[in-house]
Amino acid sequence: MTMHETTECQQTASALAGSPPDYSVKTQSALVRGHPPGFTILMADDDTDDCLLAREAWEEIKSGHELRFVHDGQEVLDYVFHRGRYTKHHSAPRPGIILLDLNMPKKNGHEVLGVIKTHADLQTIPIVIFTTTRHSDEIHRAYQEGANAFMTKPTSFEGYCHVLQTLDRFWFQVAQLPHV
Repeated sequence: MTMHETTECQQTASALAGSPPDYSVKTQSALVRGHPPGFTILMADDDTDDCLLAREAWEEIKSGHELRFVHDGQEVLDYVFHRGRYTKHHSAPRPGIILLDLNMPKKNGHEVLGVIKTHADLQTIPIVIFTTTRHSDEIHRAYQEGANAFMTKPTSFEGYCHVLQTLDRFWFQVAQLPHV
């Protein structure tokens, strides 16, 4: 499994773990479980603690897919449109799924969702709202704007493992995703 993070998450992970994380580890578990590796999951979240929990949980579940992080709404759009530091396609492979927080700086999740779901080349990317809110009006609004699912972030490592494993199984083993 390969992981990519911005400097902010790397610094937090290094501070908590005592040494820089090794992102070169690859796993063959995806082949064993019957689906090819290679999907990129893009997680958009400005909370470094949530990024750290997600990173550690992703390593624990041994998905076989790549997890990458961006930290604000504008960075999500730069990533999917290959702008700024993401101009080279190898630095920003098309996400198989986007985990999108609603409360982010620069552009919030609703704004990002609106742009992606109205762009013909991107609208087939599944977007899962992954946020702290449980308000029914936010859930309803996200689905109206084209979200494919809405999940409330867990508060524990075990919760992250469960949610990410469930997400991995559904989107990469059960659901049929378009190959673009």
